[in-house]
Amino acid sequence: MGNEVTRQNRLYLNDGNGNFTDITASALPIDTDFSWDAEFGDVDGDCDLDIFIANDFYQNRLYLNDGSGNFTDGTIYSLPIDSDWSLDATLGDVDGDGDLDIFIANEDSQNRLYLNDGSGNFTDVTGSALPVDNEWCWNADFADVENDGDLDIFISGEWGHLYLNDGSGIFIDGTTSASLAGIQYCFDADFADINGDNYLDLFLAIEISRNRLYLNNGSGNFIDVSNGSLPLDTDNSLSTKFGDVDGNGTLDIIIGNSLQDRLYLNDGNGLFTDVTGSALPADTDMSIDIDFGDVNGDGDLDIFKSTWNNDAWNRLLLNE
Repeated sequence: MGNEVTRQNRLYLNDGNGNFTDITASALPIDTDFSWDAEFGDVDGDCDLDIFIANDFYQNRLYLNDGSGNFTDGTIYSLPIDSDWSLDATLGDVDGDGDLDIFIANEDSQNRLYLNDGSGNFTDVTGSALPVDNEWCWNADFADVENDGDLDIFISGEWGHLYLNDGSGIFIDGTTSASLAGIQYCFDADFADINGDNYLDLFLAIEISRNRLYLNNGSGNFIDVSNGSLPLDTDNSLSTKFGDVDGNGTLDIIIGNSLQDRLYLNDGNGLFTDVTGSALPADTDMSIDIDFGDVNGDGDLDIFKSTWNNDAWNRLLLNE
């Protein structure tokens, strides 16, 4: 991957109607990193959104917001030095002290956990807080799967893993006890209560076999209901997200694929129907990341997706 072209990260401001202006030159530091993921969060407690950037074979970075949307690079003062190949990061309060900590998913090296001191200064506690792993990891997601009030971690990658939090930010591998062992080549995951029982269920986007849906029994044990609840698919899936796209109060699923993306609508009981043909534009993009957001202020969820193909644009899909 050392021959990949590096490019400047970018920041686009929305005018409120879904029209975006590139303010990179005035708002972001200059960088030549190879960035895979960026996460917004108020890491220093000053009530504005900062940016953590996960870089592949470059130092990860933390950009601090001055409150007006102008960012300075606080990496050297705030982050541990690293030389990992980081593909994803997620922010959350893992130790219950009221600030945002960082979990980083790495490629072919140990994943990392950084604890925040409350002022946006981070300490690497990986050695004492995480299981040892050296697998290829693509994504990570926080969720309270056991309903015990703390954030657990699901890691997507060469093998799927569920790390359970003991409440103080110390994690153990609970994959087998949660009935999630044997999940291979999972590229992305998302949690949501899809059937109204107040427990977080799990959808997995899988590259080399059909996607999977697991229902949570309330104590962090998962039951595979894919065969009865999901359309049969043979896509190479790379990304996914839950969201209510049709405004009926139930959570639907968007799936970013190596070719045609897919949209599954929820009937309210956790049974999904493929409405791709009538609801999504035809595409042949490789969608490596996909997400929902109301970009034009009309009260419904639009879709933004990042594409990998050299001849494809990133895309914004508006919900009608």
